[in-house]
Amino acid sequence: MVKSKRSKVESQVVDTQEVTVAEAVVEPQNGKEVIEMTKTKRHKSPSISREDFFAAWMHASETGGTVGDVATALGVSVTRVSQKAAQFRANGVDLPTLNRPKRATSFDAFKARLDESIARKSA
Repeated sequence: MVKSKRSKVESQVVDTQEVTVAEAVVEPQNGKEVIEMTKTKRHKSPSISREDFFAAWMHASETGGTVGDVATALGVSVTRVSQKAAQFRANGVDLPTLNRPKRATSFDAFKARLDESIARKSA
C-alpha cells in the first residue's frame, strides 16, 4: 500500500510581488504512484524601504504616534512594522520606543458609570 505524500516548494517573484506555491501530491492509483502538481498564487504585501520605514518611525516618535500609525503611513500591517523594527534593532539601530495605544476595557465603562452615579448623588 502506497501512502499519499505532500511537499511544498515556494518561490518568490519579486517584480510582480507574487509568491507561487507549488504542491506536489503523490497519490496511489491502480497500484502506481501518480504525481499531480498544483500551483496557487498569493499576493505579497509591498516591500518597505529602509528609508521610508525609518522616516515613518521617526515621525511617529516625534509626534507621539504608535506602531499602528507607522503601519497606516506605510500601508502595511502592524505585524509587518514590528518585524521591520526588530530587524533594525537586531542590526544595532536603537529605534526609539513608540507609545502603546490605549485599549478600552469593559472596566472603563463601569468606571465611567460609577463616576456618573457619584456625581448625581452629590448634586
